[in-house]
Amino acid sequence: MKTKFGINHLNTYILSALLILLVASPVFHFTFFFDGILVGQQFIISFICIICSLFIWSTNLKTEIHYSVFDISIGCFLLYIGIHFFFFPNPYSITSDYLYFINIVFCSFLIKQSLKNKQALSDFLKYGIALVFISQVSLGVYQLLDLKLQIPNIDIKGSFDNSGIYSLFLTIHLLILPIFLRSTKTIVRLVALVFALFGLILIVLVGSRTAWLALLSGSFLILLNTYRYFLTKVIQANWKYPVAFFTGIVLCLKYLYSFKQDSADGRMLIWKSTLLLIRDSPLFGNGFGAFGARYNFYQATYFSINRNSQFENLAANSKVAFNEFLQITADFGIIGLLLFLFVIYQFFRGCLGLPYPYKIYSISIGIVFLISFSFSYPFRSVNLHGLLIVALPLLTFLFQSKKISVGKYLKIGLLFCLCLGLVFNGMWIFKQVKARIMWNNAFEAVLENDYDNAVRLCKKIENLEHDPNFLYFYGSVLLEKQDPQLALTVFKKAELFMADNDLYLNIGDCYALMGNKTMAINYYRLSNMVVPHKLLPKFKLFELYIKSGDFVNGYAIAKEIDTMPVKVNSAVVEYIKESINTWLKSHTRRSIK
Repeated sequence: MKTKFGINHLNTYILSALLILLVASPVFHFTFFFDGILVGQQFIISFICIICSLFIWSTNLKTEIHYSVFDISIGCFLLYIGIHFFFFPNPYSITSDYLYFINIVFCSFLIKQSLKNKQALSDFLKYGIALVFISQVSLGVYQLLDLKLQIPNIDIKGSFDNSGIYSLFLTIHLLILPIFLRSTKTIVRLVALVFALFGLILIVLVGSRTAWLALLSGSFLILLNTYRYFLTKVIQANWKYPVAFFTGIVLCLKYLYSFKQDSADGRMLIWKSTLLLIRDSPLFGNGFGAFGARYNFYQATYFSINRNSQFENLAANSKVAFNEFLQITADFGIIGLLLFLFVIYQFFRGCLGLPYPYKIYSISIGIVFLISFSFSYPFRSVNLHGLLIVALPLLTFLFQSKKISVGKYLKIGLLFCLCLGLVFNGMWIFKQVKARIMWNNAFEAVLENDYDNAVRLCKKIENLEHDPNFLYFYGSVLLEKQDPQLALTVFKKAELFMADNDLYLNIGDCYALMGNKTMAINYYRLSNMVVPHKLLPKFKLFELYIKSGDFVNGYAIAKEIDTMPVKVNSAVVEYIKESINTWLKSHTRRSIK
């Protein structure tokens, strides 16, 4: 049956292909290069989303839109973020980030409308997502074989930039695969079983405790629902079985903690430091993007309050809280957290009204996300956004909903806005590619020790004024050219968007070259407080004290460096240790006094 805009089946195929491309978006992290420069995956996803939205809106002749309470709750959360963004402005809030989130949420909402109108699309997407899962498992198995089974040094991450997020990706798909195991086709069941087994092996070998806990919880819920009558009889038969079960849960949690205890304790440090950030503005939060820009400063504050803390050797620069609830509270306050919890509540409430087996699979995947929200950062990983955009409509399109009519002019107006968004997004990507090519050329100039050319190229670069990594690079080049005044200006811009011990170290170098000893000492100490186990900030302090003739403080720092255990050995660490030992041999506390 033909419509004004084309053939129904063809529309379904095209939309399926676009959405499968979204799910497979992590591949862009490695393959979408232009002259060796990685284009931001966020902008690629945004570009595909606008094309999908444009396609759905232009090919759907119906003027009715379905919406549920869950959709309203997401809209309220986004509206609050928008109000927060525009009425509580801060230098680290980037407009393109907020527009990106509106874009992907709107695309996800329109996908749900298509699923309502085209039931066949749901089947296409299920098989498409399964193909993406198969490709990622195959890549993971290849990486495993390429490592020649050297399991202690294993690093399996598919086409993702992080093995933990890769594990979560596999976990979500593993809980969807039982749908294919129920298929009447033997080949479909066999392929699903084989790749489910490989996926399970990869999740175990990667060693992500969050993925393990999420998979165990989701699988347990499915098994509990499947065999609930049998399990009820077992529990009623002997009280020892439930006691043994809960004992097993406690032992399992204890093992997950001890498996990577340093990592678990490191997250405790991040959570405690995040509470200091939340305390500054508990109700409304510190602003969109505040955590990534300011967290490390509060980690330094934590160590200044808690001297000789057990966490000192675990400290590192961090841009994520490893807990979405805490990070949302830090950025948007308690009000933002309550709105986010309302979204989660509406999701599970909607899942309870779904028919079997959608209800149990949706709830189990929801639990996977709840666990990942508590111990990881799925919202912050662009690698997972494509999957979320497509999976959320698949999980929620059968929620109880109401209908609203859309007028002809509103539909045309929105179509115009989408076209405009497509043009601007394409222009943005083009400018990003151009800027990053020049950045790459500047980097190559640095490798050839041509700092004059590197500075010339950096001055020409536009559209990266909010990129702290570029600003850090540019400032470092200026510092190498012995231009501390201009380097300090650039580093101060970077400081608006990042709090990093290396950045503080470079700012301290700028002040030292300019002869401002007090500010240099302050920034060296701040760098040291962010990551206390690093030797370089202490060594910089030592050199500054000795050059200024302050041998008493210099001797105290030298003794501290001499007695510090080495966490990771390197040429720089060996040089520092050797220099300090040589200096201490010729200087004693008595001779200095």
